[in-house]
Amino acid sequence: MNLLIIGQGAWASKIQSVLNNSVFGIDVLSVSARFALENPSKIVEMTRDFEIIWICTKPEWQLKLLPELNKFDGKLILEKPYIIDEFSFNQLSEFSENFNGVLQISEPWTFSSIWSVAKKEINEFKRDEITIHRGGSTGH
Repeated sequence: MNLLIIGQGAWASKIQSVLNNSVFGIDVLSVSARFALENPSKIVEMTRDFEIIWICTKPEWQLKLLPELNKFDGKLILEKPYIIDEFSFNQLSEFSENFNGVLQISEPWTFSSIWSVAKKEINEFKRDEITIHRGGSTGH
């Protein structure tokens, strides 16, 4: 299996390292998002060699890359956050309606041991509405 990671930041490097060390038979290539944005025809050409493309870059750059990948028919993984406002939501919605491949959102937390416990609790908890309060040292 061949996987292309678009992005070369810390998170993209971590994903590449984990995949190379834990998935047998996977070939992972990473290119910078800046290269992908500056050379869209090269990225389109490269998609022929990959079954999976994982975009690990800024939300606005992910959305700029999507039109270049509209003919890709493999699995396309987006990293969170992928929507920053209503405009980006509309862009992603329009893309997903016309995309012939599989569009997936990265869910790294589902691999943690606490996820199975939390999922069981969530499934057992019957409610019509869930309110989530987020906080921290920076605004969200």
